[in-house]
Amino acid sequence: MTDEGIGDLEVGRSVDELRATCEVISDANEQGSEGGQERVVVFRVDGQAVRTIVADEKIYRIEVLSPRVLTTDSLGVDTPLRTIATRPDARFLPGEDGVYGFLGEHCAMSFRFSVPLRPPRGSDWTAAAINAAHGDAAVDKVLITRCRR
Repeated sequence: MTDEGIGDLEVGRSVDELRATCEVISDANEQGSEGGQERVVVFRVDGQAVRTIVADEKIYRIEVLSPRVLTTDSLGVDTPLRTIATRPDARFLPGEDGVYGFLGEHCAMSFRFSVPLRPPRGSDWTAAAINAAHGDAAVDKVLITRCRR
């Protein structure tokens, strides 16, 4: 897994182009997190089902749920929060469905943790604060989008 995607399955590539090299498991419109409809295409990559969100016929976001798909530095689903929090550039922000960790060296990835969305009273979700409160929590989803540097 890289900031571009997983193998041939890369953000920005067209669905039609990917059909030639990746097996499509399903292709349907679903209700998205914002309440609107999203096109969701699920591909099989190295035996794993990988869900993608499509916009303008191109892969917009890749959602990784399998612990078998890792970055070259071994980050992915099941990585403990403390592993991300102890990186020098770690940041954490609340999202709609969990707290997300971000690393500069993986600028296109966000690592979701199912922990309380609100930080402890009177503080922010600094890497140190979230590590102290939830260091044992594990990544349960990795999102890959475009790197915005």
